[in-house]
Amino acid sequence: MNLPFDSAHRFMVTLSNIYSYESGSGDNRSQREKALWQDELVAHAESGPTGTRLTFRFDVPEGLQEADAEQTGDSYHLWRLNVHADLPAADLDRDFNIPVYATATTSMHLNDRMAASAHAEQDAIYDEAVRDIVQVHFDGVGKRLVYPMGRNLWSNVAGFVIGGAFAAAGWFMIVKEAMYVFGGIFAVVGGLIAVSAIYMMFRSLEVTQQGNSIQSTRRWLGIPVRTRELTRSDFYRFEKNSSMQSQSGGKHVMYYSVRAIDRHANEVILGDGFRGESAADAAIRFLSRELGLVEDQRAIRSRDDYDSELVNEF
Repeated sequence: MNLPFDSAHRFMVTLSNIYSYESGSGDNRSQREKALWQDELVAHAESGPTGTRLTFRFDVPEGLQEADAEQTGDSYHLWRLNVHADLPAADLDRDFNIPVYATATTSMHLNDRMAASAHAEQDAIYDEAVRDIVQVHFDGVGKRLVYPMGRNLWSNVAGFVIGGAFAAAGWFMIVKEAMYVFGGIFAVVGGLIAVSAIYMMFRSLEVTQQGNSIQSTRRWLGIPVRTRELTRSDFYRFEKNSSMQSQSGGKHVMYYSVRAIDRHANEVILGDGFRGESAADAAIRFLSRELGLVEDQRAIRSRDDYDSELVNEF
């Protein structure tokens, strides 16, 4: 980076796998994007020949599409790298579309110590972020983990505004322009987006651990809507997946949830709203510690078998 090196500056690097596709038909066609995977790291920063040199490494799971070099046609896959830093004069916020291919090779120039240092710093950041999200309460017989209402408030408000605008546009087309088909589509899609945003805004989650039993209760406006139970001795592994995402221009934010899977393949949600895969990994560490859940070594080995390493030096 053409920027004087300062050890106080923290550079956040976000890598996203994105599917770009054409939506609509005729004059209403537009190119849209959907994030399929995302992770965020703190880059290792040091003085370079022209300013600040950033080094980072992402561990990318198997099964994601490579970058389409041509990026032509109705749909294609791309990988986008964002570099962000809060600087005294003007914040840095830059996007790069980068080539990503499954070459099964690693960089000869990346210092493992630098990468490990950056990962350790990132883990500390996300461990603290998880503790800020989850409220931990103790009583005489157990423990409660509470994910309160109002998390990710601004993204939900934005979703409600966008959905309401779409629904209003659909109503106008139906009532004023007699465009029943397109108006109906706009109204239905906008209404669903607005309703989903309201639901997300006022939902909460409570996870209770008492003895060998763990209970997960989803609430909306404090009213229980779903309860699941897990016996701690039957716990097998954690599973993380993206539960929702938001988009502003070319920037995507993916939110992950974490579930517990028992030996009978039953699933119990233990947390949600974690931004990026590294935050989900931090949540797994937190939940394992707070709830006393230890993954079966066979599950850990099975998951590690599917890990592949992507190395970038920037």
